[in-house]
Amino acid sequence: MTRQAPQRLIQLWHAAGAVKTFGWGDPQTAQRPADDRRRFQTVYDQITDYVVGSEKMGTIFAASYHVPQTRMRVLGYPRSDRYCKSDWVMQTATAIYQKYPAFKQQEVILYAPTYRAGVQFALPADFKQLKLRPDQHLIIKLHPHLAEQERDLQARYPDLVTLVPEFSTDELLTVANTLVSDYSSVVFDYALLPNCQKIVFYVFDWDHYEQEVGLQADFRDWAPGPLVRTVVDLNHVLAMPGAPLQLTQFNQLWNTRNDGHAIERTLAYFYPRVTTTA
Repeated sequence: MTRQAPQRLIQLWHAAGAVKTFGWGDPQTAQRPADDRRRFQTVYDQITDYVVGSEKMGTIFAASYHVPQTRMRVLGYPRSDRYCKSDWVMQTATAIYQKYPAFKQQEVILYAPTYRAGVQFALPADFKQLKLRPDQHLIIKLHPHLAEQERDLQARYPDLVTLVPEFSTDELLTVANTLVSDYSSVVFDYALLPNCQKIVFYVFDWDHYEQEVGLQADFRDWAPGPLVRTVVDLNHVLAMPGAPLQLTQFNQLWNTRNDGHAIERTLAYFYPRVTTTA
């Protein structure tokens, strides 16, 4: 990929924030051949504009890609706009409740773990000890490539796991009272929704993941919920009553400009109106 002098190459990315490391922060990068590392940097250097939702994310990109901070455009994460649009949130939730009316009267726990290399996902052996109240529904939503594994998990834990194949993770966030994740960027999206009551980080493979994939060094400092490694601890957290989370500081850090107008600002920045005088 070679960018010509007058051209701009704009990165929009796929997430509003970062829990995992990437680029030069990925511990595997140092193990790659020198030719690979040079190729990676050549690609990073071609990008002229990095659209982000916060200074925090811009700083991470600059450090992870070894590019100047001046290439960061804190305009908002365009994909986040929907979560700030009450019409979209209401219409999406209504569609889900029409298909699954029980969700409206019960506590919906959405478990959305991050994608793991090798297209495999395995829960720890003690997951069978998970305890849900009669009024709690646990929906598991894996990466789209792992739909077959979702069905396997439901077959293995029929009394615990609910599958909702008709709706995406993004859509299910609108009815979730509790989000259980791990290292996924879905937490940054969920924090924008009014129904966000509880965020739990179920990090049963923390040691392995930190060593093999890498985690942001300050993750523990800003995580907007408890980090648990065992089902015993997960049970304790899920048994606690939910309440609207105080996410002001978290959203100021990560969702600074994710206010529902990111698409508008991004288009205005890259395609400014041309004014002419008579």
